[in-house]
Amino acid sequence: MTSSFAQLFLTNLRMVYRNTSGLFWTLAMPTVFFIIFALFRLERFINLGGRSYADFFLPGFLAYVFMQGGLYGLGYFLTDLKAKGVIKRFLVTPIQPFQMAVAVVASRVMVMLVQLVLLTAIGVLLFNAHLALANIPLVLLVTLMGGSLFLLVGLLVSTVASSYESAAPITAAVGLPLMFLGDVFYPTSLLPHFLQTIAHILPLAHLSEALRMLYAGTINLHNFFINLVAMGIWFIVLLLLVRWRFKLEE
Repeated sequence: MTSSFAQLFLTNLRMVYRNTSGLFWTLAMPTVFFIIFALFRLERFINLGGRSYADFFLPGFLAYVFMQGGLYGLGYFLTDLKAKGVIKRFLVTPIQPFQMAVAVVASRVMVMLVQLVLLTAIGVLLFNAHLALANIPLVLLVTLMGGSLFLLVGLLVSTVASSYESAAPITAAVGLPLMFLGDVFYPTSLLPHFLQTIAHILPLAHLSEALRMLYAGTINLHNFFINLVAMGIWFIVLLLLVRWRFKLEE
């Protein structure tokens, strides 16, 4: 069982890094977008409490990139495999669909860690974004937790959609609210009160805020704990839903 999982994990990791176009959208494009937005220096127009826009934007953008990797990257990838009949071929092997899903998630988490290191290095070295070195272990932990959460969202999409065409409206319906209410490009405190209430429920805002506190080195333990609990609840709910959906397909 362990050997099969390891082989699945390595196979999926190779598929990611041998896909040139996939690497471009996974690593190059987020880097370009981060540099463009960081150059805007929006602290001149938005009250960020004395922080630079790079300080505010880097942790939120990392959360957004992790969300995209799970929702769009993994969701479309598995939907495409299902449409091509690859998933059905796995069903006739001793490998269980849920085991395959876990291996795919694990390989994608490794990609997220590469994104974390790359974007953080650019933010710190080029834009003087702050990173509290003492919090690096917690940054890795929160990244694993938040990244896995959104990978579960991608898995759930793949169990519902049967083709790219059917997956696109689902991912758009999920991704757009997360993008605008995720505390990524601007503080959610600028939004109307009812939108702030919705934002505080969504997992992306909690991941953005948790990473932002860790990078700044100013952790409010009460708020940080609330963010972790909220992400934990989302993770458990999504895991149960994914497990239920995969049981239906087994």
